Amino acid sequence: MKELAIFAIIICLFSCRQKHTYNPEAIKLNDSAVLMQQSMAGVQLKARIGKDSFTKIQVALLNRATKIDSNYFLGYYSKFGIQYASNQYTDALVTGKEMLRLRPNDAVIKYLVGKIYDKTGDTIRARSYYKDYLSYCDHILDTMSKDNRQFKDTELQKALALILLNQPQKGHDILNKLYQEADNWHKDSYLLYMRLTKADLLVPKDTSISVGQNTTSINTAFP
Repeated sequence: MKELAIFAIIICLFSCRQKHTYNPEAIKLNDSAVLMQQSMAGVQLKARIGKDSFTKIQVALLNRATKIDSNYFLGYYSKFGIQYASNQYTDALVTGKEMLRLRPNDAVIKYLVGKIYDKTGDTIRARSYYKDYLSYCDHILDTMSKDNRQFKDTELQKALALILLNQPQKGHDILNKLYQEADNWHKDSYLLYMRLTKADLLVPKDTSISVGQNTTSINTAFP
């Protein structure tokens, strides 16, 4: 369920950024596809028909949403997340290109689509998108106070981008710094990230660690 919470937060963030008026029916279909994953009825349906069939229903709803409104970014983003999490990389790349059509300069979207390009063999395009995201992180760090709560989060994202750019030592140097500076609440999360390789970052999955009675989890789907 943790990945669902993360995905819901991301959906909320992108919803807040949308400035255009989209087709109400497309919005309704998107919300149905996303929220059915968190409802009791959806959980029961998924248990009864299986994950693959459940995913097909979600994608079908989102296909209808983006057909009704071809500029509905959140519909593509929801579909991309489901396809990526289901390892449907070829389909996710098609969806990712639509997201880039709508937001060609969005460094976060480039980062996510870059991972799909990496998985499907276009490492040159992937590297270009990772570099854009790295520059995006550097810009934020250069203009943000270190006291800002997002500063360390951005340092983490920079570390992950460096690992994806085949510079694991630089990435792990940042992660080790974050680990040394972290309070006990966050140390385990950084310890988990320090164990990840580039291959791990390219596969959306939950990773957890247990220390005593405490269990810490991270999800590799989103930066």
